[in-house]
Amino acid sequence: MRKKTEVISLISQNPSITEGLEQENRPVPFGTDDELLRVDEAARLLGLSVGTVYHLIAQRRIPCIKLSQRCVRFSLPKIRQWLAELSEPARVAATKRKNVQRKES
Repeated sequence: MRKKTEVISLISQNPSITEGLEQENRPVPFGTDDELLRVDEAARLLGLSVGTVYHLIAQRRIPCIKLSQRCVRFSLPKIRQWLAELSEPARVAATKRKNVQRKES
């Protein structure tokens, strides 16, 4: 077993040792529909905080895939469908209202 100082020394001499160990902030995969999104990726896609996404999960208001009790993923097509269902059509411009003069007492 190597000492902590030896490991730090090895890493500082050859940083490529740690490649692939850290989770990178990869961009949200807008083009691939088969990939599952993590909570932070879904939050970034929706423009919400991670905490808000967890609240939506707890309230069962957002479609998600629970791989285990602590592991949640999101299907991009399901998220797109959910957003489309939440979207409201734009209102037609209201007709001009007549200026109603108030009666003075």
